[in-house]
Amino acid sequence: MLLDEVDAMSPKMQVSLLRVLEEGRITRVGAERPVAVDLRVIAASNEDLQMAITQKRFRLDLYHRLCALFIRLPSLKERTDDILILSRHLLPQLGFSSLRLSNDALALLKRYHWPGNVRELRNVLLRSAQHATGTLITPQDIPQEVTVAAMTPSTVPNGSLRASEQELILRALADTHGNMQQAAARPVELVYARGLDAV
Repeated sequence: MLLDEVDAMSPKMQVSLLRVLEEGRITRVGAERPVAVDLRVIAASNEDLQMAITQKRFRLDLYHRLCALFIRLPSLKERTDDILILSRHLLPQLGFSSLRLSNDALALLKRYHWPGNVRELRNVLLRSAQHATGTLITPQDIPQEVTVAAMTPSTVPNGSLRASEQELILRALADTHGNMQQAAARPVELVYARGLDAV
């Protein structure tokens, strides 16, 4: 059984869950007698449960009952290399099995900070796929708010010439809201000037 957002459980629900885990029995709605259950529980939380315990919002005894094995799943912004794999899995689920991300679109998505994690990626892929005209999702198909946020740099171009060129191309695409023709038509000096301004 999967309990998602276990940190949001009310105190009364926490007591009920603890009783089920301790006794291995549940009483169904309308039933008179409890029924024995044999189950394994996976509890998920996007909050620090230790902090919730300190703030008296989560029971310590329930935490110890649930936390036999702790696995921390890193957020999507910490594992941007998974975006390509996830897109190959999600696009067919969304009904777009013939679509894939272009290299430029993938690079743009890797720069985004993904506050909504994989759920947000799913929605962004759906919206992008609906705008795609060929077999590739390009930067201009990606929602504008994602493009703008991805191109608000916290870092400046550095490292290899290829990495710097890619950074500047992505900035030009962001400035033109993903319009590749406008980005390509921009003067080279302007593109490089923007890159140097950030240093």
